[in-house]
Amino acid sequence: MCAVLASGARAVLYGESVLGMLNLIPTNPTWIYVATPVRVRRNVGNGIKIVKTRVGLIENNDGVPMQAVADAIRVTRGSVRKDRRIRAAKEGFRQGYILEPEYRKLLKEIKDEAAT
Repeated sequence: MCAVLASGARAVLYGESVLGMLNLIPTNPTWIYVATPVRVRRNVGNGIKIVKTRVGLIENNDGVPMQAVADAIRVTRGSVRKDRRIRAAKEGFRQGYILEPEYRKLLKEIKDEAAT
């Protein structure tokens, strides 16, 4: 929560940090990824990585605004192995963070990545 608050009013937890906070997969806690659509000029502290981007769906978990779980899994394509992303999707579905139609679509997208 502190990382998001330090990053500004429109900031949200992003990507791997969403998956780690919800314990969907083990992640590297060295960085906390926070997305914001605006430039952050202040020093937000060590260990916080600001990603300047707009986030589509935003969810709220224990008062922390965060990227929707399915979208968080999608944006980690370059940093999280395919098998872990599949595991995160399954666990997200099991815990109710992802609804069945989105879950099926997400699994298909991940599995089809090998073909591209």
